[in-house]
Amino acid sequence: MINPEVTELPDLPDLPHLPDEVTRAKRALRHRVLQLRDHMSAEQRAADSARCVERLLDLDDYRHAQIVLSYMGFGSEIMTLPLFDLMRKAGKSIALPRMLPPASGQPSRLSLHRVDAVSALVAGRWGIGEPTPQAPIVDVSSLDLIVIPGVAFDLRAGRLGYGKGYYDHLLGTRHLQHRPHAAIVALAFDCQVVDQVPITARDEKIDVLITPTQFFDFRT
Repeated sequence: MINPEVTELPDLPDLPHLPDEVTRAKRALRHRVLQLRDHMSAEQRAADSARCVERLLDLDDYRHAQIVLSYMGFGSEIMTLPLFDLMRKAGKSIALPRMLPPASGQPSRLSLHRVDAVSALVAGRWGIGEPTPQAPIVDVSSLDLIVIPGVAFDLRAGRLGYGKGYYDHLLGTRHLQHRPHAAIVALAFDCQVVDQVPITARDEKIDVLITPTQFFDFRT
């Protein structure tokens, strides 16, 4: 069954070859911000999530987008199910990620699939809703808007994920494909905005950060 209570992704190793001090800094920041996020009340989380979604709907990038990559929020993340419903009503084509199993010594990666209804999702490795393997594949180069999760963000467009590198690899693939016009947008609670996220050259940055009280467009 799909499990909304999962907070962390425990079974995969952190990416190799990062400097020890960067790895330690990332782990410490991840732990601190997840604790803050997890201690939000359900009422505050719902209200703040709704406000973030409202701000996203006001974004020109969203209005003009036909194909949107989103994600199903889990644990204490921004609640994205209402966003999914609103996008369907607006006639958007929605892509969601599915985790691919490791192959030939390579770590797990994401594949993108079109989803027309939440009822079509299945429980992934940690009970997170994801498309079935049979769902139509969506190429990253066809996306008009990319909405991604994360643990912490700073005002230099830095993003800290869960330590597995799924989205860094996906967005790196986008860069190899001559960087399509799709904006990378992150929705976050205010407690997830920090002074500085420790990053390396392999960490992809975001274009827009939306919180319940703030909006930052790093492209301008």
